[in-house]
Amino acid sequence: MLPSEEQALTALMPTLLSLDPKTVKYPDIPPATYVLESNALVATYLKHTARYVSRNIDTSILAKKLETGALALSAAEQKALKELAKKS
Repeated sequence: MLPSEEQALTALMPTLLSLDPKTVKYPDIPPATYVLESNALVATYLKHTARYVSRNIDTSILAKKLETGALALSAAEQKALKELAKKS
């Protein structure tokens, strides 16, 4: 696990722990696909910054939140797979 992934998961842990467990569901797509698509969306946000800024949307905030979430998801998935490997 990369240090940036670990830091992202640590930063989001209070938010994750505050979620109602009854509302948490497994993603509709594999986490790795979600991470790849998130990274592509971050690149799009940054590529078209001028277009978004003209509409008063700060893409740097969106890109940072999405990037942090994707890194945290990657870290969580790695930890989950590691735990599953221990149990089997």
